[in-house]
Amino acid sequence: MTRAISNRYRRRHVHWVGLACSLAMLLNGCNSSTQPAYQDKQGFRFTPPPGWVERARDDALPAKSGHRQPDLPLPKLAGPGGTVREHLLVRYDRLTAGNLAWLRVTVADLPTSTPLMAYLSSRSPGSNWKRESEADGLEVSGLPAARIAFLGRWSNRDYICETVGVRQGERVYIITASFPASDGAAREQVRNSVVDATWN
Repeated sequence: MTRAISNRYRRRHVHWVGLACSLAMLLNGCNSSTQPAYQDKQGFRFTPPPGWVERARDDALPAKSGHRQPDLPLPKLAGPGGTVREHLLVRYDRLTAGNLAWLRVTVADLPTSTPLMAYLSSRSPGSNWKRESEADGLEVSGLPAARIAFLGRWSNRDYICETVGVRQGERVYIITASFPASDGAAREQVRNSVVDATWN
């Protein structure tokens, strides 16, 4: 009986050691400076900030299932029936306790006659969110782009939702991040990833 208890203890010990090693590997991977990049068939390439974990991507979703939109402080995806249809490319989460943040990359077909700044101005996460900054023009990888930010409450905290739209013909790549309003480091990380995005 003592031997049976000893073997059971050894199996549990090995199990927990294995779990601890897996967790350590995962944490080291998340904190690695080399993050796995997302790339689509059009040559768009995006690398997330260090420590942000991939949670969903278009080529990993079940066929015809679409993307279930979680209750996060991000704008709802424009779906069928609207003038613009938008779909998910990839989403990343930063799972820091007490400082949750999200980053989502989508693409939409937007006629060139529709001003990019006007479209982004309609991309608020909710009716109670107010503009934190007006839409301003910029360039990303040599392509015309615009950026806008909204300020609102989520889970009893002030959050900023910042969106950059990059136009490539009639396709617009929309990079949206939501993070605590006091978290300037997250904003800087996201902006660096946006600047580093490329189109081949």
